[in-house]
Amino acid sequence: MLNSIPSQTEGLLLSDKLLARSQSSRTPPVSFSSRQTPTTTPVSHPTPHSPPLGTLLLTYHGHSSWMTTARWAPDGTSIASGSADKTVQVWDVATGNTIYTYRGHSDFVRKVVWSPDGTRIASGSHDKTVHIWDAATGGNVLIYRGHSDEINDMGWSSRRQLIASSGADHTVQIWNPINGSTVFIYRGHSAKINALGWSPDGTRIVSGDDAASVQVWQAS
Repeated sequence: MLNSIPSQTEGLLLSDKLLARSQSSRTPPVSFSSRQTPTTTPVSHPTPHSPPLGTLLLTYHGHSSWMTTARWAPDGTSIASGSADKTVQVWDVATGNTIYTYRGHSDFVRKVVWSPDGTRIASGSHDKTVHIWDAATGGNVLIYRGHSDEINDMGWSSRRQLIASSGADHTVQIWNPINGSTVFIYRGHSAKINALGWSPDGTRIVSGDDAASVQVWQAS
């Protein structure tokens, strides 16, 4: 008996089944649309808490008379304040504790300035002198006596080891804070000099007087 020959339709069905089996056995291709981009969780960085503007942080009551001057130390940890009680008091900003009280002046203290490195203080007084002393101990005192009247303002050059002081004697005097030697005396004003300041590069000085004059002049 002769075997039956598959019809054309049966042959096509068989071919489709073999093709389907072959495709199912292959590794499915990677779908790029299924890849996920890594995500990161934002890290929260705490910010220092600051009190509201105008919040009173500390009140210092070390002086016994009215205040004339106060200056922050360069490192921001202490303050030097001068008063009509003839003292300069250095005190801790965080605690209000007095670090040192300087009592070298014989009249009220008009101005205080820190050295750029924060180790010394210069204090000018109505006793016509400027005193330079160790900010921590009050020692190593140098007294400048170049003025003939009260001291009204001072500036310590941040670029050069020089101090400029002004007073009621109508002069601005530049001098060395190490040995007290006078470098230069400016005599351009005709009235009491109340204010002065060094330029940032330490080459010029601005000074203002009672006659409403503000002058800028070469200092080095």
